[in-house]
Amino acid sequence: MKNMDEIDIFTDLDLVADPYPYLEFLRGKGVASRVPGYKVVAVTGYDEGLAVFRDEDTYSSIVAHGGALFPFNFTPADDLTDQIADIRPKVPGGDSILTADPPQHGRIKSLLMGVITPKRAKENEASIRGMADELIDKFIGRGSVELFSEFASPLAALTVADLLGVPPQDRDKIIDPNRTPIPPGQVGVERGASDAAKMMESARKVRAYFTGYINERREEPRHDVMSEIAQVRYSDGSLPPVGDVVSLANLLFVAGEDTTSRVTAGAMRWLAEDGDLQKRVRAHPELIPNLIEESVRLDGPGRAAFRLAKKPARIGEVDVEPGTVVMLLLGAMNRDPRRFENPFELQIDRKNVRDHLAFARGIHSCAGAPVARAEVRIALERLLERLADFRINEAKHGPAGSRRYNRVPSYFVQGLDDLYLTFDKA
Repeated sequence: MKNMDEIDIFTDLDLVADPYPYLEFLRGKGVASRVPGYKVVAVTGYDEGLAVFRDEDTYSSIVAHGGALFPFNFTPADDLTDQIADIRPKVPGGDSILTADPPQHGRIKSLLMGVITPKRAKENEASIRGMADELIDKFIGRGSVELFSEFASPLAALTVADLLGVPPQDRDKIIDPNRTPIPPGQVGVERGASDAAKMMESARKVRAYFTGYINERREEPRHDVMSEIAQVRYSDGSLPPVGDVVSLANLLFVAGEDTTSRVTAGAMRWLAEDGDLQKRVRAHPELIPNLIEESVRLDGPGRAAFRLAKKPARIGEVDVEPGTVVMLLLGAMNRDPRRFENPFELQIDRKNVRDHLAFARGIHSCAGAPVARAEVRIALERLLERLADFRINEAKHGPAGSRRYNRVPSYFVQGLDDLYLTFDKA
């Protein structure tokens, strides 16, 4: 890695493979520090980041999609709330639940909670087991697998499709096995116009599918999940436009698929790298939930979350002016030694194992986290039950001590792009 002072946190590919030495370098500057060349304050402290997550009066989520790179031009003021409202219609994703501020956020979230009900989430768990076994059946005879594309990603897509009530015979209409997801905040590389076109076409197919289904179910309701979703209402009892429901379904499909699949692959990497850990979890499967929490704490799917200061604030020793982007560095906050003892170690018996911020906090805490946790838990249970002694494929990733992993080139998200394993059949 180059000199730490020369690194650009938004464009430097050196951070893709291993950002953590640089995050510790930033921590050495304080719990918050200014990012050279940008109107950005980076936060590494757990308590300070948690406070920002919970303070929607001071911070807006309008930058949640675009991070620090949207060129906002605000008129200087001590409160930018009205100016943010004026520009919101022009911001990509400005009407999304991810970027919404109160009171609109509460209105959209009430719709979301009508889609992800506890009853539906519980029913979804029963389906996940069967879908996981069907995927394992396809590769178990080989003794090897590329886990991300052959198991984690399709299982995540199937799980969301099932949660949203997509009938099995229709799933091939929206789940493209050859799709190439392109993460937001891509760093320093181009995957090509053809890949971008594929992604846009996939999103168009999903939107068109749900639009047709929801329109149909509103006209002729049936006894199925999609009819329930078509009739879900805002908290004030009003029926939302079809487009609002479709946007929410599309967000669940895209975000749920990408995030959860990377959590599954990440947890499996820990097990495949550490034979003693794998033996312990096999002997005590009740430890799987803790393994998941520690895995996302140490290397979760989110690299950073972003907020925009609406009002003057102070984080640590840094004064934050209105219009400043606050970059919450999740990997640093989740390794804050003030919060986590031996923060760089995976400890599945850690007492505060669920204190991490990988799923955010405050009003924007991940509503799909319970579904994601259940999916990953069931996926690991089935893999541990059916695959014996799985190991990292050294022909693909190199020997222990010199591993080579392809990771997502993004300053927003992180995780493995592939994970090759070899195993014995249980």
